[in-house]
Amino acid sequence: MEYSKTIAERYNAAGIPAIHLDGETPDEERKEALKLFSEGKIKVVTNCALFGEGLDIPAIDAVQIARPTKSLGLWLQMVGRALRKALGKNQAILIDHTKNWAIHGLPT
Repeated sequence: MEYSKTIAERYNAAGIPAIHLDGETPDEERKEALKLFSEGKIKVVTNCALFGEGLDIPAIDAVQIARPTKSLGLWLQMVGRALRKALGKNQAILIDHTKNWAIHGLPT
């Protein structure tokens, strides 16, 4: 969780609006952060084990992976956040700091 917070802090320090969310973030704060993200007011959402399933924001165009996994299903869930189709989106950026791609292969 601390690493996720640090990533958000570094984005903010670089002038890129970011927020960290986790299981201890109050529901209303989480909803507001995701609303601001959807509106483009927050550019980066970091999280710790919060969005493994159930997050559907098709306009997400980049995912930065900082968590290794041996689970192919989890790997596909993580990168799938950016691979959903959306109007005007024809590509996605996947940044994998963990080399999950070397274990599981490219998601394509």
